[in-house]
Amino acid sequence: QLKPTKPTQNSQNEKNCCLVAIIFKKQNAHIVTKPAKATKPNAMVAPRKPNIPAKIVEEDETGDEHGHGRGYYDNNSDDEAMSSTKESSADEEDRRSNAIASKETERVFVSRIVFVCSLLLAATAVGLCAYFLTSQEEEDQFDDTFQSLAQELIQVSQVNANNKFQALKSLSLSMTTMSIAGNSVWPLITHPNFEAEAGHIRRLLGALWVAMVPIVREDDRADWENYTVANQGWIKNSFDYRKQYDVELTPIKEFIFRRHFGNGSEYRDNVPFEPDLPFYMPAWQTSEVLPNAPNINLNVLSDPFFKKVFLEVKRTDGAVLSEAFNYSLYLDAGKLPESYLLQPLYKEFETQDESTLAGVVAAFVPWNYFENILSTDAAGGVYVVLKNPCGSTFSFLIEGPDVTFLGADDLHDRRFDSMEIVANATEIRTPANCRYAMHLYPSKQLEDHFRTKMPWILALAGVGIFFVTGIVFMVYNRLVEERQDRVMETANRSGAIVDSLYPPAIRDRLMNDEAMKSTFGGGGGGDDMSVGSATNHQSNSKKLFGIPFIGQSKVSKMHTDALNNSLNFPSQHGESGKGGDAPSNTISVFPTKPIADYYPEGTILIADLVGFAAWSSVREPSQVFHLLETLYNQFDKIGKKRKVFKVETLGDCYVAAGGIPTPMADHAVVMAIFARDCKRAMREVVRQLEVWLGPDTADLSIRLALHSGPVTAGVLRGEKSRFQLFGETVDNAFILESHGSRNKIHVSSATAELLRSAGKDHWLTARTNKVVMKGKVETQTYWLDIKNKSKIRSTNKTDQTDAMSTTSSQHRLLADMGLDNMHDATRANQNATDQVDGAGTSKGRTNDNRRERLVEWATDILARLLKTVVASRDSNLDTAVPQKKHSQTGGDVPFMTNNNPLDEVKEIIKLRTDMVVTSCDPAQVDLPFAVEQQLRDYVSIVSNLYRDNHFHSFEHACHVTQAVTKLISRVVTSDEIDTSTMLYKQKAGARDLHTYTFGITSDPLIQFSCALSALIHDVDHPGVPNSQLVKENSKIATLYANKSVAEQNSVDLAWNVLMEPSFEELRKCIYSNEDELFRFRQLVINSVMATDIVDKELGYLRKARWNKAFNADAALASNAYSDESIYESEEDKVNRKATIVIEHVVQAADVSHMMQHWHIYLKWNERFFQECYRAFLDGRADKDPSAGWYKGELGFYDFYIIPLAKKLKDCGCFGVSSDEFLNYAIANRATWESKGKDIVDAYMKNFQHKQQQGSSSGSSASAAPVE
Repeated sequence: QLKPTKPTQNSQNEKNCCLVAIIFKKQNAHIVTKPAKATKPNAMVAPRKPNIPAKIVEEDETGDEHGHGRGYYDNNSDDEAMSSTKESSADEEDRRSNAIASKETERVFVSRIVFVCSLLLAATAVGLCAYFLTSQEEEDQFDDTFQSLAQELIQVSQVNANNKFQALKSLSLSMTTMSIAGNSVWPLITHPNFEAEAGHIRRLLGALWVAMVPIVREDDRADWENYTVANQGWIKNSFDYRKQYDVELTPIKEFIFRRHFGNGSEYRDNVPFEPDLPFYMPAWQTSEVLPNAPNINLNVLSDPFFKKVFLEVKRTDGAVLSEAFNYSLYLDAGKLPESYLLQPLYKEFETQDESTLAGVVAAFVPWNYFENILSTDAAGGVYVVLKNPCGSTFSFLIEGPDVTFLGADDLHDRRFDSMEIVANATEIRTPANCRYAMHLYPSKQLEDHFRTKMPWILALAGVGIFFVTGIVFMVYNRLVEERQDRVMETANRSGAIVDSLYPPAIRDRLMNDEAMKSTFGGGGGGDDMSVGSATNHQSNSKKLFGIPFIGQSKVSKMHTDALNNSLNFPSQHGESGKGGDAPSNTISVFPTKPIADYYPEGTILIADLVGFAAWSSVREPSQVFHLLETLYNQFDKIGKKRKVFKVETLGDCYVAAGGIPTPMADHAVVMAIFARDCKRAMREVVRQLEVWLGPDTADLSIRLALHSGPVTAGVLRGEKSRFQLFGETVDNAFILESHGSRNKIHVSSATAELLRSAGKDHWLTARTNKVVMKGKVETQTYWLDIKNKSKIRSTNKTDQTDAMSTTSSQHRLLADMGLDNMHDATRANQNATDQVDGAGTSKGRTNDNRRERLVEWATDILARLLKTVVASRDSNLDTAVPQKKHSQTGGDVPFMTNNNPLDEVKEIIKLRTDMVVTSCDPAQVDLPFAVEQQLRDYVSIVSNLYRDNHFHSFEHACHVTQAVTKLISRVVTSDEIDTSTMLYKQKAGARDLHTYTFGITSDPLIQFSCALSALIHDVDHPGVPNSQLVKENSKIATLYANKSVAEQNSVDLAWNVLMEPSFEELRKCIYSNEDELFRFRQLVINSVMATDIVDKELGYLRKARWNKAFNADAALASNAYSDESIYESEEDKVNRKATIVIEHVVQAADVSHMMQHWHIYLKWNERFFQECYRAFLDGRADKDPSAGWYKGELGFYDFYIIPLAKKLKDCGCFGVSSDEFLNYAIANRATWESKGKDIVDAYMKNFQHKQQQGSSSGSSASAAPVE
């Protein structure tokens, strides 16, 4: 009955269908052991349409934009014929399936018995194998680890030793050089900077002392003794260099003396010379010298150890290292052994032998060459035993970076003698050839790290797995349905991934051709199942789809199979050529041929963000990605609407294609419109995000290029497969983009020709310069411009009306406050009514719109910080009714004073000592509408109080504010990035962070005050330095006693505006009582006054306060401590640190452009230059700034910027921002040093060019960019 009644070509396929049906029935517990009764005719009849994913069905019905269906199958007639055949033979297949199922039931029972017996045997075998293999693996790991640690110890310790010995040699060469340069006569030599050089070498060696020991012969003894008495002033110089000024010194001995190293007695050296040592060797200059100078003029040859080493130096004319000596006294456990290290000192460089030997440079050094060699995560430890042929032996235990000296003997674990590794400890000579060798052995701790219970665990686990497998096998049938659901879910997810990575046409080919071939034909099992036969392939798949089990799982699983077989996993038969489409003699790592096509027509778009590198350098990473995600998402939406395929993004470069892979007759026109839409979207996105992302965001622009031509495209398979484009067309598109201009669409001649043929010639404007395309061919290119003139005119008119309305409202606010007579207050109205240029845009309106955007951004920053202040003030704030609760937080406490702000600067600001814990998220706090409106009005008025300077402008104040908020955010964060793993780790808890940041994190009022201070610090700045205002005898200079004139004026103006009655609700939010008011004012005054970096007296006082807070030694040396500050409380010490850190935050932010991206630096540096040069032309400066600008910038970097960046790093509050500032400062300084002179010339040319054009001298005037 199993044979077909009529032989057919598809008989094997029918058998396969029956077998699958049996599996399906067994998994669903429908095993039939008797002949089946009559069944419903259509019980196993395949549906007319395959059970395919809904998305594919929808595509099949809807088709693409050109009317072509994109269904899973293309040959509908074959599908229906196949379904008809299945209907006629369904009953016969059902009977055969039931018969086979009865026979298979018996086989399954026998198989279960065999399976259980096999489990028992396999479990025993696996357990034994797991035990022995794991034990051997642990042994190998132990040996390999020890070998690796030993080699690392040998290499690094030898390098460390040789480096330290070379340091001592450098001191010897320095002494010789000094004597030759000064025509000095040995031994009457004194090195003027001995403590500086020798002290550095002493610390590098870890030596107890480093000394210069000259050779003094009998004829020179009297002169030597007189010379040492007369020149012992070097001892005081040494203590002065170490900043130990109050040390009481004892005169040195006036004669060469000897010391008995047994009883310590000292006496004048009158001992007869030995034949081989006919001279004295008195110790002379020493680091670190003691106040009583006990060893000066000591004849070190009286020390037998020193004498032995010196004889070896004299014999070999080279450096010599002594043995570790006096074991009974010095080499106790835990104390490192020490040796003499002698470096010969010669009178000249040409001849270096005994005849020119002038003495030695000696050091008493410990054996510390193994410290900090191994990493902290090094497992276990390693014994290092140092031995020499003269019987000297001592042992160390190296555990990670820690070194423990064990004693003067071979103390390693004898069990590891067979693993001994021997190497030279150093290449330096030793007396009697007693050179040390390192003998390395593993420790028991290292062995224990690898000898674990894992072999037993794995053995038992292996046995247990087999028993568990038996249990799982018994319940397997009940879990089949759940497994099928999981497979379906996984397949759907895989399909979604494929949908997002590939165009629909390519996706369908992946899911159809590749999945079918890899699933049914990949093994090359027979001719009737071969993937080479399209008819059999479709027939087999259709028959299988006719069975419900296959219909539910196999089709859904195709998504995953297609990805696994077609994209990621190499073919096991690749080299043999089976199962794939490659010839048998061709090497192929994939089971199917690549999905790649040649597209004769297509248009490529390349879009690149201009100014993105500089912009991103001053933003947080999250802000950078927020911009890119928002922008690219808009591009994607436009592309989806225009039927454009997004290829990829490369950093800030966006690549898209039209007519690929879906053919499109008008691809050039579509891509031109797409490029236009992307340019518009770019403009809108950056303008809308400027309030959140800060100043200059709206200045970002885009450069676009379009090129048309043939393209090779397909799926480049591998670890991360995706659809790629290749060919000369793509390369030329990138070349076009690089030659484009900001906010313009650069079009190739090929694309232009297609646009002309579509009747779009009026979109094109020929470029003057030609572009050299790939192949060095000069090509005429074009600018693409698609615009609606009537709409632009209407928009401009609306913008002008809005600008005039806004500025008029602000002018009324100023008039109400009595400030309408200020020259800056009326400039907003003037800007709104400026003449319109030829392009139909108002320059004044552009400036005003930019100012409005800056006002919105600054308002948003201050509002966010103000919400934190409100949230911290009342921990029980109910965010559901924030306005009601807010009204209870405090009242207005106005503050006006006649004191000058400089008189109110505090050395210590009393800050909050309690840790603030808020019960609500500050972002959820809603400020009352009146507060938000008053805050915006205040910021707007402040912006109008700024003069129209190039540098000291409101735009620069916003830049400073942005830098302040970035630095403050680094202080207040509780997480930091671990650069070794690039993972976030917790830096400190809230309480620890309070201490770590000196309380700055616990007082949101500090954060708000710093941001506000940055915003107002240059209000009404006249564009000239304070010294010029004093020289001109201006009113404000007289008012503020010629000290910090501009800064005090800024504070008073901004503060008086804030104290106006119209800002009462805003003040209630900022402070709720007198304590908060005074703290707020002190923070603002100290912060703004800190920006006066020119006043030398203030700079000295600020430096002294920094030293008090963070550099006690320097503070003591400069007598910065007063009697009161020595005994100040811990609270005052913390507040002192917080105060000076806050000042340095604002200081660093004020000059942050010098510690940011090179283009940011150039932008503000040129503006400052223009401001200074304008002052010179106006007669308000004595010197032409261009003459000294180059050197002035270098000096400013060396003496202010780089030290300031190092201070930020030293205080330890700012995380990676301090490194970022320091790195940029050093890099910008180096670039300026190489290019600065040319850049200054470019500054002058730009300024003169603007003068010739009659452009405005305001900060908004544009100039050619300086690179």
